[in-house]
Amino acid sequence: MAQAEILAGALASQHFAEWADLMVGKWTLTGTSGEQGTITISRIPGSTALDTVNDMNTGGGTLAGRAVTVADPTTGMIKQTEAYDDGSTEVTYITKVSSGRWAWRQTRTFSDGSQETSISSFNFGNGGTNAFHNVSSRLLAGKVLPDKGHVLTRIG
Repeated sequence: MAQAEILAGALASQHFAEWADLMVGKWTLTGTSGEQGTITISRIPGSTALDTVNDMNTGGGTLAGRAVTVADPTTGMIKQTEAYDDGSTEVTYITKVSSGRWAWRQTRTFSDGSQETSISSFNFGNGGTNAFHNVSSRLLAGKVLPDKGHVLTRIG
């Protein structure tokens, strides 16, 4: 294994451990587009992955999803893979920017094969009891979509 791969794997593991410490628990979500829901995140035995359960009211119906989050030694980032009950899937790469600040790059594939891509910032505040998720640069099949945001509040 090349030294760059070893370093990328070590960085991914370090960032994953920090991300897990920040995120494990139960959160409420309120979105600027009317979304509301709960997110429950737990460690999978062995602490090498996170299991996330999302239950959302999107304003036009409900959406449930389940994600697995792991350190990705190939990219040196955190990788989250999620599947939703509407047949859509998401792959998200997460990286640490600075203390309490994270960046995301996400691709969502819908059941018809169309894709939405976006980048996000994820900032923790209020001693880690709140997280602010700002989604920008959204494209769906080449069409620009409006930015959106979410506030997560820890409830457990």
